[in-house]
Amino acid sequence: MRYSTFFLIALSCIIFYYDHQTYGFSTHSGLKDHLLYHFCHANVFHLAANLLALYAFRPRIYTCIVAYTCAVLVSYIPIIIYDTPTMGLSAFLFAAYSRKFYFHHLNPSRLILLQLAFAFIPGINWMIHIAAFISGYLYWMVYDTYKTLKFYHLL
Repeated sequence: MRYSTFFLIALSCIIFYYDHQTYGFSTHSGLKDHLLYHFCHANVFHLAANLLALYAFRPRIYTCIVAYTCAVLVSYIPIIIYDTPTMGLSAFLFAAYSRKFYFHHLNPSRLILLQLAFAFIPGINWMIHIAAFISGYLYWMVYDTYKTLKFYHLL
């Protein structure tokens, strides 16, 4: 197991054990809530589902940094902020999965359609999933373009 995956699993479990419903961002949240909402979960099932997805993917440390940054940044988009707190690793995971979709040339249409289906389930902030995926995908697109141009000495 990669150390980044182990660290994220441990941090999520520790925060869930001690204070699992304090953090999570909503309409009147501060910076702390936007930075920590990934590691808080609504219940044990939510925690287990997110950690299972994280363990299955096992992102590298650089992917984790990019995914965390994307997930925090999209949490400030006003249209995706609800009155009920948003919490969980889902946005982080979607931003991390975007790397695989971009570099393996996978079609994200099924993933986006699944998220649109989640729009009818109360309590799921499906818009942050899509926003995190799109922001991560755009990051990897710019990263790959820059790396390619640098490789060919065009920059």
